[in-house]
Amino acid sequence: MDQRIQYLVTATFYLTGICPLLLLLVPPLEIYFDLRPMTLETTVFTWALYYGGFYAMQILLAWFAVGSFRWETLTLATVSFPIYAKALWNVLLGRDIGWHVTGSASRRSPFNFVIPQTLFFVFLALTTLVAGWRDVDNGALTLATAWNATNTVILGAFLVTALREARTLARPQERTTRSAAPVATAPLTVVARPLPLAPRPAEPAADEPALVPAGGAR
Repeated sequence: MDQRIQYLVTATFYLTGICPLLLLLVPPLEIYFDLRPMTLETTVFTWALYYGGFYAMQILLAWFAVGSFRWETLTLATVSFPIYAKALWNVLLGRDIGWHVTGSASRRSPFNFVIPQTLFFVFLALTTLVAGWRDVDNGALTLATAWNATNTVILGAFLVTALREARTLARPQERTTRSAAPVATAPLTVVARPLPLAPRPAEPAADEPALVPAGGAR
């Protein structure tokens, strides 16, 4: 049974990427169209308690199963919905997409690949402003506003990471441009002094007998 469950999770894993998209759309549907997935009479504190408990359970589960946890995991799970949605759409249309090596070197800006996330961030940020203005007019903070603001912060953190990556990729190009430009330098004068001559060996005096090596040859 355990093996069959693992196979089921593997086969349906790509469908889990659609859930974050639905969770991102629920607050705007309530804010603009007054559509609610369920009717609950709860306070903002109660909602935050349940919401925080859900993420705390994920963190504890990761610590128990893997032994570590990174906050980027939650952000990636939220912003990866365009990839899974596109994969599901290609499967429904029967399109065969080529495989690309993971982590292949690319000098392109990360914002070329996160256009859907950027548009969603702008949409959620504007929706948060609209919801805040509505709540101020009504004199009460709604759960949809708090939920939408949380999603906006998560997407904003992801885009900040992409901005840092774009700046990191741009720095080597700036260095190459600067190093390629000719640099004017002042003329350098080198003063070379001759080395002192080695002392010549003393010649024997005229009255001193010359040494004759063994064998008779001078």
